[in-house]
Amino acid sequence: MNDKYEEFVKKVEELSKEMLVMCDVSTRQIRTRDDFFNTNEGIFDSGDYWEEGVEVDRMKWLLHDYELLTDFEIDEVPWLYKDVAYILDDKIEELIEEGMLVEDFDLSSLTLDDIKNSPALGEYYDEVIEWIDYDLKSCLNFFEVESSLKTSFGIQDTDNAFNEIAAMAYWTIYFKPDVEDEDVAWRVGLLPFKFNDTFYLALGGCGMDLSPRLDAYQALVSGTLPRNTRFIDDQGYAKYVVGEKTYNEVMEAVKCEPVITITTW
Repeated sequence: MNDKYEEFVKKVEELSKEMLVMCDVSTRQIRTRDDFFNTNEGIFDSGDYWEEGVEVDRMKWLLHDYELLTDFEIDEVPWLYKDVAYILDDKIEELIEEGMLVEDFDLSSLTLDDIKNSPALGEYYDEVIEWIDYDLKSCLNFFEVESSLKTSFGIQDTDNAFNEIAAMAYWTIYFKPDVEDEDVAWRVGLLPFKFNDTFYLALGGCGMDLSPRLDAYQALVSGTLPRNTRFIDDQGYAKYVVGEKTYNEVMEAVKCEPVITITTW
């Protein structure tokens, strides 16, 4: 709160003393809202075969939880080899003509690390990675990359790594927000899913209060926090749950000019 508002509060308190009026002055600098989520407690036990109604975007799950490895030969992963070749094939021909690469140069045996460290190809490494990133986020689906996850992402057991039902079982109350944003949900550590085409958020963990994840989601999509949030009452804990970067983004998203409430009795 800046000096102008602090001076106003101080003068109100002084005036109340002079006039012998009991007065409480409170200030608030964040936007609040308490009815952002509706809850559903009946999905997990809603009957036989209810799991068939659950949909999770496993591709976004993959990209949120794992990073692409760079130490395998690119021809071991067909989709990745295709991406690398798309960027480098023409450039390799030019480099061969310029004498910077041998005529029988073989792209397939390279790793991404080899490309990065190559005197001839290293300058194109960022372009290659950007194209791979674009393909993963915008073009490829999970089934196209699933068979190569062990090589490309180091995932040993796909069924356990992407078990949405197990993740939902930790805490079986699910939250339906007023604003749907799957990307923000992943970013703050929630499990977004659809059940019979309705969008929900699962906390996906147990053993501690993870409500700051829900509050972070609310803040980043609506610019508000519930009044009883840990972001106000226990800022250290909120930062512990969501991380310092997300914590700072949340506090910036909900910041507003001070609202001053004067109560007399």
